[in-house]
Amino acid sequence: MKTNKGFAPILIILILVAVVGIGLYAEKQTRIKENKIPPVVKEKEPNVPIKIFDQVKEKPLIVDFFACGDYCPGPREKYIVKVYKDITDPEKCKTLGGTPSSFTGWTTVNFCLVQSLPVVNNQEPQMIVLSPNGGETYKIGSSLNIKWDYSNLLSREFNICLYTDKDGCFIPVSNYVPFGSKNFNWIIDNTVPPGDYKITVIGTAGFDNSVYDRSDNYFTITN
Repeated sequence: MKTNKGFAPILIILILVAVVGIGLYAEKQTRIKENKIPPVVKEKEPNVPIKIFDQVKEKPLIVDFFACGDYCPGPREKYIVKVYKDITDPEKCKTLGGTPSSFTGWTTVNFCLVQSLPVVNNQEPQMIVLSPNGGETYKIGSSLNIKWDYSNLLSREFNICLYTDKDGCFIPVSNYVPFGSKNFNWIIDNTVPPGDYKITVIGTAGFDNSVYDRSDNYFTITN
């Protein structure tokens, strides 16, 4: 029987080639797996709550302010107050915790008061009406000399009016008597109804502190 002796070596070679090929393929796949870049996964941002801050602006500067207009008797220091700089709107002033204030000279000046005028010498302001003080009789058209005295005031002026218990201080005598005055000569106007009245004189000890006094008893105005 004739045998093909050359076939066995060829078969062995083919088997070796197959084994090597399979090994190389397996190694290649392993390297591919090792070198494969994983897909980029975007990490979730942490749930950080958004902080909302109150938009509170800084308070304006506090400065010295000369709170007097056209008539300012006495030393300048009497009229120096602390104010919020450039604040003139009353509502904005209140928001800042200030006191809306003003004075009238040639024009009306508004400002936001932080600290009011001090009481002079740390003493209580005093005001007293001396005349008329009750029991007098005056005719319409005649002269009524109103007298008063005071101490420890920082007024710019005095206001004077006729007063009754029923209607209060309803008839103005003068809305401006210069500070330093202690009397005012009033010609009783014919528009004043005859009746019984008291005189009220009003001054101030700072912008937020009115001081006044009135006649102790009623005097009479007649035709």
